[in-house]
Amino acid sequence: MMIAAALILVLLVAVIAMGVSAGRRRPSAVDRATAASPVVEAGPSAGRPAGRPAGRAFDRPVGHHRPRDVDPQLGIQLDRWVAAGLLTPLEADEIAAHERRTHPAPTGPVTAGRLPAPAATRRIPVVAEALGYIGGILGTVGLVLLVARYWDDLATATRLGLAGAAAVALVIAGWLVHEAADPAFARLRWTLWLASTVATGLFAAVLADQALGLEPDERIALTVATAVALESAVLWWNRPRPVQQVTMLGGFAVATALFVAEFAGEVATGATLWVLGAALVILGLRRLTTLPIITLAAGAITTVLGTLVIASGREGLGFPLVCLDAAVLVGLAVMPSARRLPAERIVLAVVGAFGLLQGVPQTIAWFAQDAGIATGLTVWGIGVALVAVAARRQIRAAVAIEVLGSVAVIGGAALTGIQSAGFATLFGAATAIGFVAAGMLPGRVLMSLFGSAGLLVFVPWTIAHYFPGEDRAPLLILVSGALLVAIAVLLTRQGKRFRRELGGERPSDAPAGSDASDAGGVDVDAEEHPAERLVETR
Repeated sequence: MMIAAALILVLLVAVIAMGVSAGRRRPSAVDRATAASPVVEAGPSAGRPAGRPAGRAFDRPVGHHRPRDVDPQLGIQLDRWVAAGLLTPLEADEIAAHERRTHPAPTGPVTAGRLPAPAATRRIPVVAEALGYIGGILGTVGLVLLVARYWDDLATATRLGLAGAAAVALVIAGWLVHEAADPAFARLRWTLWLASTVATGLFAAVLADQALGLEPDERIALTVATAVALESAVLWWNRPRPVQQVTMLGGFAVATALFVAEFAGEVATGATLWVLGAALVILGLRRLTTLPIITLAAGAITTVLGTLVIASGREGLGFPLVCLDAAVLVGLAVMPSARRLPAERIVLAVVGAFGLLQGVPQTIAWFAQDAGIATGLTVWGIGVALVAVAARRQIRAAVAIEVLGSVAVIGGAALTGIQSAGFATLFGAATAIGFVAAGMLPGRVLMSLFGSAGLLVFVPWTIAHYFPGEDRAPLLILVSGALLVAIAVLLTRQGKRFRRELGGERPSDAPAGSDASDAGGVDVDAEEHPAERLVETR
């Protein structure tokens, strides 16, 4: 009875899926007539639908339209460009192949000089799609509850039969749904196949644990990850199916890590993961798979996880590698490149920022215990390099990089105080003064802000270190008050510079002999009358 109930629930899912698939709208008489009308012909009237009068731009000769497995309109345009001499036939075929790889379309080839029938424009009823999801959820939940209640009383063969039957039935149900007919059908197929993947994982776990008796638990997890990855790869097969692509990439990454861990330690496992992730990043950036953004994200995450695995075995080696890997990802996100898409930059920046948050604090804490000055100077040097790169304004998010570099410079100077407070106070104060001076240059107004913050930190620290005792309190109060007044005056004088430079303008392009406020960064004509701006120097 229990097995029969489980099979009935799974079959219910398949029936509902077939019902939803059959519920799509059939082509109407108008659609069939439109599909039957020839649109591409050889000769002077090539590309003109039947009944269209001659004498229009449609009547330009385009030659015979070769069948290509791309969007029909793109195929027609490629033939027109070939006929006009703008492209060679080989170049047109290469463009079509590139479009098939990067933007696969659910359309068949154009045959016999005719376009395929247009797809139904009306979406399927919401109730039909909801029934498919509800049926899948009910079948999965029912099977889980049934298994959880009677699992201990079931024999191994029965457990394998239940999990295997559910996996096969859900694959068949998803295959019966025509994903090319409507986006809702595609989502339904992905969901059904995801449930099948879960059932396959359960089947692999029972097989490894009870039938094969594998130990320890890592080997069972390896079996499950391998089964999930293989089934997902078969169901994905370089098609635009994001759910199956994610489970495939995740399953292969987990299986790779567990397999290498069987024979080697954390360093080898992490290095293997990093190599796998780097390969996926290259595939994603070159857009060699369907939905390359998923491949890129999976690769970036895998590289960070690989370095973290290395750090779990050897902290002194792994933590710097985490920072280096994350910095490379951020660099790929901000470096100028016309081929880089905004979504790719966001993915790289987010994953890289996560890696920096994981690696930088632990790296600093690890090395600063015994080498505070060396660690602080290293962080200081990295910050200076970031500020110098951002100063050129040739990268994306240059302001954010400048802020990050300024924080690293001030923070690196402060880190040296873990080993020597005397060195840190003098070095930090000198760094802050240098930042304030550099902030006077055009386009560097942010440096004056961080330099002012550094003065507020290092000057009182210097007084407290070199003037111990109770008499230092009035001196600290006096110096702190004077610094605050000076910083307030400086910020008020540079208010226009903050608005101008952070708003995107570049005062460094100002011609020679321009106002001193543009050249030196100080607003000397704060009360300039608006009418004076009407006269421009030629």
